[in-house]
Amino acid sequence: MTRLAAAALLLAPLAACSGAKDHQAFVAQQRAAAAGYRLEHLAAERLLVVHSPAGEPDGVELAALRSVFLRRQEASDSVDGKARYFWDFGGRERVVSAPYFATEPGTVIAILAKELAGFDQAAATRMATAFQRNEGRHCMVWVSAEYLMETRTQKEGTCRP
Repeated sequence: MTRLAAAALLLAPLAACSGAKDHQAFVAQQRAAAAGYRLEHLAAERLLVVHSPAGEPDGVELAALRSVFLRRQEASDSVDGKARYFWDFGGRERVVSAPYFATEPGTVIAILAKELAGFDQAAATRMATAFQRNEGRHCMVWVSAEYLMETRTQKEGTCRP
């Protein structure tokens, strides 16, 4: 084994550690930006409510849900020049957005798995992980058959870059 190869093997874990630390810092920064927002699941009413720091709560009826997407707003499209990350919950008449980092993705995924027939929890978890790592900017987490027929699209199993 050459010295270069040996050095590469020794330094690879350090580079991965640095990448993990960078990711942790990114997540912490995004969580701080989403401070004050929270999601609330009202199970008896089958509602998902988004509470913002400066406004009225906004909610979507889970029984009327047609789509759930993960969406990254590019920094160039943002008011403050920073990328933003959202859950988009599409109802019959409108979409309710919530900051992605306002709550743990596993919490949202567990709520959706409980409330939505045919929800693929494993696929949603993979998409949320890829989204959080900036490996996708648009993920179709769940869509109803009605949504697919109306939009003439097909369910995607991965996030779009």
